[in-house]
Formats: sequence, structure tokens, C-alpha cells
Amino acid sequence: MLHRVFFIVLALTSLKLYSQENSKLEYPPAPLSDVADNYFGTIVQDPYRKLEDDSLPETKKWLKEENKLSEKYLNKLLDKYPVQNQLMYNDDFYDWGVVDKSGKYFFELRGQTLCVKKRAKSNAPFGIVNLPEYSHGLNDVVSLRGYAVSKDNNFLAFSLSHSGSDWQEIRLVSLYPCLKHRDVIKGAKFTNIEWKGKGFFYCTYEKPEKGKELTELTTNAKIYYHKLGDRQEEDTLVYKSEYEIADIDFEVTADERFLIIYSEKKRGEELFKEACYFDFKSKTQKKEFKTFISIPSSQKCYFDVVDDINGKFLVQTDIETSRGRLLIFDPAGLNKTKVFIPEYAQVLVESYHIGDKIIAIYINELDYHCITFDESGKVVNNIAYPTGSSAGGFDGTSQDSTIVFYYESFLHPPVPYEYNVHNLKVKLVEETEVPYDIRDFEIIKEFYTSKDGKKIPMFIAKKKGLPKNGNAPTVLYGYGGYGIIETPFFDRGFMNHIENDGIVALACLRGGGEYGKEWHEEGSMMNKQNVFDDFIAAAEFLFEEHYTNPNKLALMGGSNGGLLVGAVIAQRPDICKVAIAEVGVYDMLRYQNFTIGYAWSEEFGTSDDSLQFKYLYKYSPLHNLKNNVKYPATLVITGDHDDRAVPLHSYKFAAALQQSNNGNNPILLYVQKNTGHSVGSTKTQAMIYSFIYENMGIKRKKIYGAY
Repeated sequence: MLHRVFFIVLALTSLKLYSQENSKLEYPPAPLSDVADNYFGTIVQDPYRKLEDDSLPETKKWLKEENKLSEKYLNKLLDKYPVQNQLMYNDDFYDWGVVDKSGKYFFELRGQTLCVKKRAKSNAPFGIVNLPEYSHGLNDVVSLRGYAVSKDNNFLAFSLSHSGSDWQEIRLVSLYPCLKHRDVIKGAKFTNIEWKGKGFFYCTYEKPEKGKELTELTTNAKIYYHKLGDRQEEDTLVYKSEYEIADIDFEVTADERFLIIYSEKKRGEELFKEACYFDFKSKTQKKEFKTFISIPSSQKCYFDVVDDINGKFLVQTDIETSRGRLLIFDPAGLNKTKVFIPEYAQVLVESYHIGDKIIAIYINELDYHCITFDESGKVVNNIAYPTGSSAGGFDGTSQDSTIVFYYESFLHPPVPYEYNVHNLKVKLVEETEVPYDIRDFEIIKEFYTSKDGKKIPMFIAKKKGLPKNGNAPTVLYGYGGYGIIETPFFDRGFMNHIENDGIVALACLRGGGEYGKEWHEEGSMMNKQNVFDDFIAAAEFLFEEHYTNPNKLALMGGSNGGLLVGAVIAQRPDICKVAIAEVGVYDMLRYQNFTIGYAWSEEFGTSDDSLQFKYLYKYSPLHNLKNNVKYPATLVITGDHDDRAVPLHSYKFAAALQQSNNGNNPILLYVQKNTGHSVGSTKTQAMIYSFIYENMGIKRKKIYGAY
């Protein structure tokens, strides 16, 4: 039976243990070297340094043998467990298309086709971009990174990634009629597309030498303007970063009056975050950018221009606050400021200037609220979301009257709604079908105590009535970094696990932004150990409350969450039976030397500083593995084209873990082909859960769905 999911909470409100023994696998010997680094008098051996260079014959041989071992093991599990069939079955029902608005059109990605429609609710979308048509060959997987409609609504510019790389190309099509445009921009990276007139702005970096895409630093950020019909060589250089190893961001206000650029500048030995602008309508401004915010990078704060209102900047920031507020900057009045929306007890997540309203998304004890203000700052509407869900969408401009937003949870994919900011009415765009009765499941919000006494929230998703006997196979997921807010999101692997009598738990760790700036700071830089302690305490809470036990617990995390999993199993190898570490960073002494790694120094610190080195050395996963220890069954996953958390981290960590492990639990390195900084294929997810079930000793009959 199919069941339909839709949002019904819209209101005005105030703010016995089984342990499987595997026969020990025979791992290929990793190439070794006698390299050592001297950090302020401390000599650190790096025996796996050769794995940083995948062009070396011995590294190639090792990777080939590792892949052969992993694929043989994991493919057997795919035959043993029906996970892949279940995921493929469910994919036939899940509506993965999130409706987005750009210009006056609505867009939806269906499979590998970007579709456009003139109304949010339309049963006849038109396929405008077919991603495989832009493939560079049989092995090239093309993904859509972003898109934007021109101000006259005649053109769509979209950015494409090949095989998961962060390097992108930008293409164009005309809208109604749909025709491919000959313009092609190559070498773009970490860019948005901001239209102005008959062209758009984009960002590039210095292209690395061939063969060094996964090692060479990403440097020399530049912003160009491309006029439609011109060759890329004719594009105008608009801005160049003064600091070689800095990334930049930019935006054009909705009325096309201002170009705003965010960058870093070095003055002496101190680094500053700055925001500057160019006023295209000014008759007096010289052809240069004017700085209106400049603060030392050591001050952990952010600022973002939401829009300009009558020539004044509406800015969201946490400068001199913890939870965020909105200010008005007057660039013509010596940057005179005033508070537009003050700081509240709730955390300000995002804000938008849409039509004649300001929409602000707040989070209060992990519950989302969409607050609508008029241009005087008065609250005129409040949309409250159910506990255990996440909000998204809302993109729009002051020229729009309606926008699309959606909400999702562990139990259902995004459900889209259309919101009219003039009459404040909300209506369902389309129902979301799922092949199960959502009423059979529940999401519980719990609070537990970390090592230092801090209360940490956690969401637990499971079947209603599932016995609380401490024996449920459980996936504990975490991230804890960069001020990113983690609330329940839909993941087909999670839902499949929950359907089959499993539990999914999300620990909302420090280092994130769930409670504002201090929450982030308590889990970053010299406080990073708090994040690992929070995750360990989450596992112990699940044991104490009889949700699960160490032999039925799997830790899971990706990117910064991969670092989290690696650090925790290095410190507490007894805490779980299985560990899934995806696209992580594990060598915390050298991460800053590769591609965009230097940009993370504000989050972690670097080994270039004597005090920060000592702290990093204490938790770096690669450097804290110990010999003759029984580590959990571990699946280390990376992408061969990941030029962000470069795969050398996974290579070195997997090799060291295999060497250190004294038990029979398998330690596998799985390298996804033609992918980058993401793990999303049905086959990979099936491998992950089959690996979990095999090493938890769950019998085959336990994971059949009732289909």
C-alpha cells in the first residue's frame, strides 16, 4: 500500500549479544618509506607517505590489490543480503525531486534530467538539461552543481561536475524555446552563478598541473564576468584575491545594483575577513571596490548580505551576538548601522528578502520555525515545523511573490509547499508517495550528558513498539563541525534500515551550529575533543537506555564526520562493532597541504603552529592507532576524484588500521570509481548496510522487507 506524506502543522505560534568471528583477511602490504617530520622538536614518522602519490607504481599496485580484496568481500555480501533490491524497490516510489524556483520558472531534477515548468504544481515538466549528454566519456559521471536564470528569464546557466570533482564547467541553454547555447566556461570552482544584464559572474582558481589534481593547493581565486556570446578568453577579470591561499564568495543583489564580494586579506601577520561592494549605479564611485566590513579572522563570526533595500544592505551576522541578528548597513553613510531584527533566544539560520517581506528561519531546541516579517520588522506570520524534521528551500528575491519551501525527516523525502508572501497562504505542491505507512514509525528527541556535563540533543528514529531490549541494530550518525546544523534528513539507507527493525540515531554534537556560535566554538580548534566525547557519550546513552549494545552499534559519518568516526575508534575501539568512515580527513598534521585543505585551518588549526600541533597530534586518527588492538569492523570509503577531502587520507588511514588491527574484524578500503566528495549510489549504500549486518551477525531473514 502506498501512503502519502504531507505537512499538517502550519500555525501561528510563539517563538543478548551475538559476536561473529571472521577469519582474518590477508591484506596487501602497503608501500613503506622512512620519512619523518620534525614538528617543533617532535619527530613524527610517516611510513605511508608514498600513498599520497597515486601515480607511483607501488601505490597503484597496492590500490589495485586493495580494491580487488574489498570488491570480492563486498560483492559476496550483496548476494547474501537483499538490501540493494530493497533500495531499488523503494527508489521507484520516493519522489526525490525538490522543486526550486529561479527567475519566474520552477525546476526539478528527475533522475539525470533537469526539468522546467511554469508553475510549481504541474504534471507536465519539460526536460531542459539531460546530464549524460555532457559526459566526457563512458566512465564520466556528470552531476549538476547549480543553476540560475537570467534576469530577463530568457537563459539558464548551469554548472556541471565531472566524476565528482569540485572543478566545474558552466553551460547555457535558452528557455522557451529550449536551445543549447554555444558558450562554455571551464575551470570554475566553488562558484555560484550571479547574473547581471546580458552576462554573469563566476569564480575560478589556478588550475593544477595534470596529474596533481588531488595534491596541489587550490590557489589564486578570481572572479570574472562573462558576456553572452563571448569566448571565455574575452571574459573580464573583476576581482582577484590578494591573499594567495584564500577562497572568496560573491553575490549580486536582486536589483543588480551591487556586487558583493567576501574575501580574506593579510595585513602583516594578521588575516582579516572582509566584505566589499561595487555600486553599478553610482556616478561618483571609482572603478574600485569599497570595503564595508573588516574583522580579524581570529574573531569567529560570519556576515552575509541578504539584499539591499533602497540602497542599504540588509545583513545577517553573529558579530557581537551568539545566535544571529539582522542589521541595516548604510554604505552611503560611512557604513552607519542599525538593528533591524535583534538577537533572540532562537538561532537565526537563514534569512531572505522575498517580495515585500523578510523571511527568517529560526531553530529552537532543534525545532524549525519560518518567521515572516514585514519591512518594518513586525512579525506577520510563523510556520512551525514538526519536531524531528528539517526545513529547506525559500530561495527567492524581492521581485517574487511566491516561493517554494519543503520539509523532510528520517521518515519521508522532501515535501514541497508553495508560499505566497503577500497573502501568507501556504499550499501543497504535490504529495509525496512512500511504500510504507509513516504512522508505523516515530522520531524521538532525547538529551544526554557528555563527559564534561554538557547536555547534548539526539534524534532517534525507529518503528513504534520496537522492543527496548538493548539488542536493536543501530546506526549512530554524527558530524559536529563548521557550525553546520544537523537535524533529521531523509536518507534511503536510513529508512530501509528502520523498516527492517533497526534504529537510526543522530547526535547533534558540539562543533555544529544547533545552539549558535558558542556551540560551534566549543567543538572547534582547541576544543575539538569535545566533539569526540559527545559522540562517545551518545553511544553510551544508547547502551544505558537499552536501545542497543556495543555489538549491535555502527558508527557512521562522512567528511568531517569521517574524521569523527576515525578519531573515536582510535580512542575507543570497544565502543562499537562496526565503523563506516566516508570521505574523511585522517592525517591532521598534513591536511592543509592539499587542494583546499588550508581553508579548514579556522576549524582545526594547523601543525604549523606549535600549540595547535600538540593538540592535533593528540587526536589525529592516523597518528593515534595502536598496535595489537582489536578494532571494529571498518569500511573506509573514498572517491577516486575527491579533490576536497583527498583520497590519500583514506589510503593512509586504511593501511595503518589494517596493520594495527589485532582482531579478526575486517578493515576494508573501498574506492568508488569516478566519484568525488559524496557517497550516494544505490550499490554503495547496499554495500554499507550489508557490511553492517554481516559483522553484527544479523541473520538474513532479519532484513527482509515485507514487500
